[in-house]
Amino acid sequence: MRLFQIIFYIIAFTIGGCFAFRQNVQFPYRIPKNIKLVQQAAPSSDSFDRVSDVPPRDDRYNNGIMLFKSNCATCHNRNMKDHLTGPALGGVKARWSDYPEEDLYRWIRNAPAMVDEGHPYGKKIWEDWNKVVMPPFHNLTDEEIADLLYYVEETNR
Repeated sequence: MRLFQIIFYIIAFTIGGCFAFRQNVQFPYRIPKNIKLVQQAAPSSDSFDRVSDVPPRDDRYNNGIMLFKSNCATCHNRNMKDHLTGPALGGVKARWSDYPEEDLYRWIRNAPAMVDEGHPYGKKIWEDWNKVVMPPFHNLTDEEIADLLYYVEETNR
């Protein structure tokens, strides 16, 4: 019985694939025939038009990108302006400006502990986000957190 099901599915997918090609259904790697390709624009006299002319970012920014991708991108939007699972990170320093900068660093390192301690802004974030708290990142050093915050602020400009 199982062999019959496998053969049935193979035949069904084969017939379906043939039908898709006959109906000119395009796959992501194929350019549709009815779309005109845009010709490449003539080079501009503006010196920053080409990607190669953009000055390279510094090491802090690049380190911040890597830290964001490996620790934050799962829950926070990379455009820093829109919410995702977690809040938008743009302007995070300004939102924490009523408290010492060490509190923000402690929040990034161990948010659950700050909620348990009853930190006023930590509790507010926890309540605003349906009592879901950010996981702890004990492994981040002060320098790495500074690079991460630098990247967030530069991206949010």
